[in-house]
Amino acid sequence: MATSESFLYSLWDMIENTTHYINTTHIPILGEWSLRSIFQIGLIWYLVIKLSTRSTQLEEYRKRLQNAEAQIQRDEESRKEVSEIASDLKGMLEGKSGMLKNNHELASIVEKVDGISLATGSTQQTNIFKSISSPSGPKMTISQLYIYPIKSLRGCSLPSATLTKEGFSYDRKFMLLRIHDPNSKWGPYQNMHISEFPEMALFHTSITDSTLHVTYHAPSSSSQSPTSPHPTLTIDLSPSTLSHLPEISVTMHKSPMTAYDMGSTYNDWFSQYFKYPVLLAYAGPNRRLVLGNLPGKPATYTPPTHTLLQKITLLNSLLPTPKPPSIIFNDCAPYLIITQSSCDDVTSRLPSPAPRMDITKFRANIIISGSPRPYDEDYWGGLTFFPNSSSPSNSDPNSTSPKEILLTANCGRCVSLNVDHETGTSAPKEKEVLKLLMKDRRVDDGMKYSPIFGRYGFLGNGDVNEGRTLRVGDALTTSILHPPDWPGLST
Repeated sequence: MATSESFLYSLWDMIENTTHYINTTHIPILGEWSLRSIFQIGLIWYLVIKLSTRSTQLEEYRKRLQNAEAQIQRDEESRKEVSEIASDLKGMLEGKSGMLKNNHELASIVEKVDGISLATGSTQQTNIFKSISSPSGPKMTISQLYIYPIKSLRGCSLPSATLTKEGFSYDRKFMLLRIHDPNSKWGPYQNMHISEFPEMALFHTSITDSTLHVTYHAPSSSSQSPTSPHPTLTIDLSPSTLSHLPEISVTMHKSPMTAYDMGSTYNDWFSQYFKYPVLLAYAGPNRRLVLGNLPGKPATYTPPTHTLLQKITLLNSLLPTPKPPSIIFNDCAPYLIITQSSCDDVTSRLPSPAPRMDITKFRANIIISGSPRPYDEDYWGGLTFFPNSSSPSNSDPNSTSPKEILLTANCGRCVSLNVDHETGTSAPKEKEVLKLLMKDRRVDDGMKYSPIFGRYGFLGNGDVNEGRTLRVGDALTTSILHPPDWPGLST
């Protein structure tokens, strides 16, 4: 095209230089038309023909681009399908490896599965043969599952829980706010956390079907008891009508979201026992962005086709942008995972004759048993969960397929560990768990003054794992294990 344009400019200069003297010369047949006019008309037609040709070429390119987009979409769908099949087969091998004839047969099958994952560009780290055939210490299992429907109140122990990208279903969907004067340093509302409001530990929760029951337990040291031993409030976990509820703004860790004021029935009940004005907020369908602790660099969760073509501006603009992770009233991430062995280590630090460390004070979602050593979880980058062979048989593939949670950051601990759950006050200094952990658990340079206990996580391969179920007793393996000096230890 550049050559053609250069030729046209040269031709135009020639016309200017050789025909200026006959610009007014009339040819009888042409009448008032000059030679210059003839050249101009010819030139215009030439340009029209060239533009028409270029338009045809552009149309051809457009069709080819559409075909390429369709092929990319088909490849992506095939990749997801094959990756899911490979993941399901991996789970079957984990659960049934003892039935295979020998290690050679297992290795052969595993190599094929890993080959499928590599050929389809799967970002999952399978390493199946290594995780099955190599001795890895005691078998790890889920020992407890918890959700906290109202943030910072006591949690609900569940036999099973449904995975979502924002955390377990019903986890931290509600939050309490202390009502202040709008001109106060907090503004009209102050987020209530058990670290600042230890009396929140006196409110127990339980779930029946889709109803939440909140029970107030008067502090054991109180000389006054409420008229009812354990007054209870019932709350619909999924309020059907939100249009009549006032909207409010809630900000956590500089990430804002809209929530709903549940109204005087609930606010007055909580205010009665807190002895100051309190508001119960409900998230509804609203979410807030995660501003830190994301699951790896963008390339980690960017589709392979997007990564491959990101330098091609036109194609890149046509590819879908990955949706950034979001959460509800969780602090930093949808999931928090701890181990029983680490909790046992904390118990060993307590002065005699102190009782065992109350593991619920760590407010984890998933508690794991069978970890060989305390704090092994510091180096876990990902966990893959498999249904326990003793679990009830279920033909639903969602319950039998492996599920992955990516662990992205450490959980720095605060004074909430020092709260006495029986009295709703801070524990005596000799029982302050936070101080005991300060001695050797400040292992994260990103939080130099906070001891580390537990790991934050996000649902891996969310589109596939969304809606699947974890159960107490499910087995798990570390799908990603970092070396002791890995840079990501710092949050």
